[in-house]
Amino acid sequence: AEMDAKLGAGFVQNLTAAVGTEAAMALTGFSTSGPTWVIASVANNPSVIDSSLLKLVEVFNAELAADEQSERIVFTQENANGRTWNTLKPGGLPIGITWTYDAGYMVAASERAVAERAIATRNGGSQLVWSPEFLGQIPSSAGLHPSAFAWLNAKGALGILSALAP
Repeated sequence: AEMDAKLGAGFVQNLTAAVGTEAAMALTGFSTSGPTWVIASVANNPSVIDSSLLKLVEVFNAELAADEQSERIVFTQENANGRTWNTLKPGGLPIGITWTYDAGYMVAASERAVAERAIATRNGGSQLVWSPEFLGQIPSSAGLHPSAFAWLNAKGALGILSALAP
């Protein structure tokens, strides 16, 4: 109710309806600005998601005091390679979030190149590895569940470390 009062009637309901209930996140590596990551989430209504995030930024920035203006969040939008890319960059921090939409999904990442790689990988037909070890860890319940599950396959990206430590 407090968010609806501040951001407009129905804000929370509209945003939650626009975002789907399925999402996946991957930590893809490290760069000079920190970890690189990507999130893919079902996007039922991309225009509502974008306008809602813009509204959040506007309200946040409007509430900053004169001595806090260096903390403003900058929302930018650009078209590149046939896609519209949105970026949120908090003032004074080396991090940001960039996103676009592809095939019914919002693809957000720490850097646009990371999101582009994720889209190219998906469009290239690569599939997740569904090993018996992984499948054995997934709960058998169906439907939305308020929990998270993490899986690290150390045989892949971290395989080079096996030469250093038996």
